[in-house]
Amino acid sequence: VWNNRQKYRGGYYKNTCVVSRVSYLVSLPHIGKITAQHLARNLGCDIVKYDIWIQRLAVVWSGKDMAGKINNQKLHPDIKSVCDEMFDYLVLETGLPRGYIDVVLWKACQVGLIPLHGRGAERNEAGRVIKPQNPPRRPRGATPPKEGNL
Repeated sequence: VWNNRQKYRGGYYKNTCVVSRVSYLVSLPHIGKITAQHLARNLGCDIVKYDIWIQRLAVVWSGKDMAGKINNQKLHPDIKSVCDEMFDYLVLETGLPRGYIDVVLWKACQVGLIPLHGRGAERNEAGRVIKPQNPPRRPRGATPPKEGNL
């Protein structure tokens, strides 16, 4: 891989749309679909990587009983659909790119700032979580970010 890095880089940037770039990455040695999406996001594409944390969060957010469909090896179409709905909503509400939202949500889930069980959470009419049972707290001594430093 290292010896062919310039060829791989050129092949990636030769593609102009996100779908073709991700397809190209999947064709590389040792790169699967989720890793390709992760890599594309890290290379600047406005894309969601459907990792286990994002899948779990989207299921809780959706309010649907589909936790049994979560699979980090093979993304279920229903799980992809709720992930995409969640990100469409968050992009619309925040104006932030998918890739930025993805990395923030992933880290918040990974370190436990967002509870993924959903029990006792406040939900809207569609059953989606709008307020977790135990909202995350800022670590002791941490200050909130200054305006514009997100």
